[in-house]
Amino acid sequence: MKQLIVILLCLIVNSASAHDIALAIYEISKEKNTLKITIKIDKEDLENIVAIQKTSINKYLKNNMEWEINNKNKSLKIKEIQLEGELYHVECILKRIPKNIQNIQVKNTILIDTVEKHSNVLNFNLNDTERTFRLHKERVETFFEY
Repeated sequence: MKQLIVILLCLIVNSASAHDIALAIYEISKEKNTLKITIKIDKEDLENIVAIQKTSINKYLKNNMEWEINNKNKSLKIKEIQLEGELYHVECILKRIPKNIQNIQVKNTILIDTVEKHSNVLNFNLNDTERTFRLHKERVETFFEY
């Protein structure tokens, strides 16, 4: 069921203009001792906020996401930013992730304060378990245990 929701959300994001649905999708998975984060985010909304804040996309993303794995802060590294149509596809990693993930805490304020009714949907596929969280103006942070 969750996979169907993720597919539908991706289709909506790919087919809708920035003003129809304010949504960014984050796919999170583990590869060896690295957490891979793939983001699909609206081009117009992201470019507007970095222009207003006079910063780069890279700095904006890093300044608006905080990650803790097993109660330890992890630094986000952005590997690649590609523009595909009306979406930016961003590849990020968190290095030196413990073999056994016990808990994760994420704070994500990307576009939440600047785009009306914006949501960040985080899809985790870790430890053979899929979990999905929606962050928005009233909820910018999530914590969960495995």
